[in-house]
Amino acid sequence: MERKLIKQGDNALTITLPAKWLRESALNAGDAVFLEKENNRIIINTLKTTPRREITTDIIGLERSAAFQRVLALYINGYDLISIKHNNPLLINDISKELIGMVIEKQTDTISILKNLIVVPEENIEGIISRIRFMLLEQSNTLVKIAQGTEKIEKLQTEEKLLDYNILYTLRYISKYEQSQDAYRLFSFCIIIDLIADLITEIGIHIKKEIKLAKLIKSTIEKYTSLAFKGDLQNLNRELRTFRNGIEKKSFVDGLAYGLAEAMYNFIGYMVEK
Repeated sequence: MERKLIKQGDNALTITLPAKWLRESALNAGDAVFLEKENNRIIINTLKTTPRREITTDIIGLERSAAFQRVLALYINGYDLISIKHNNPLLINDISKELIGMVIEKQTDTISILKNLIVVPEENIEGIISRIRFMLLEQSNTLVKIAQGTEKIEKLQTEEKLLDYNILYTLRYISKYEQSQDAYRLFSFCIIIDLIADLITEIGIHIKKEIKLAKLIKSTIEKYTSLAFKGDLQNLNRELRTFRNGIEKKSFVDGLAYGLAEAMYNFIGYMVEK
């Protein structure tokens, strides 16, 4: 059905929605709808929800890290109710702290149930990605302060941990709600941001007073996240070459920085692929 664009204000254009569809969807003024961009189309949904998914998993006998990874994988895959057979309630408490939007609904010595509290997300993927990009930029800023002697490594480690929580939530959001063709690129973006954050913290441990290197890393991170999200492969390549050529390769921390440059360079094709 055709709808005319109506000018509203200086820059905005609006359209009206069919009255029959609004009645069938029980929508009134002030209610929210969700817009999905798919190629040259805009799809309007009433609620950004997915079918409720439940699963049971058994982590008895698994090492701590393996138990963590199994539950985190189910969280990322978008399950709303995760029943866990275990023999360590304290481990379940630790795992649940990693999962934004999930709470322990029931817990005994042998069974725990994690439940999703976010039925309808209140934010979109652009806002979520912007948040983790900002957190990474804060990490690079803290790296400079550590080199200048005005901040301690513990702050950088705390920032990395907070970023880890948000990356897990972002991966879950993409798996559960994001249906666009851009979903794979966004997923790859999050994985690489996680790798970069780990490397920045490792560099922070060894940076000492190498302020020039810290500032070079910060500048590169700023450009990298911006250009990668825009899909600007040409300028991204150029900036990474500049970064790599600017590393002196004289010390151990120079080697870590070079490893950071290589990690960013090796995965840019996945990140900017359209």
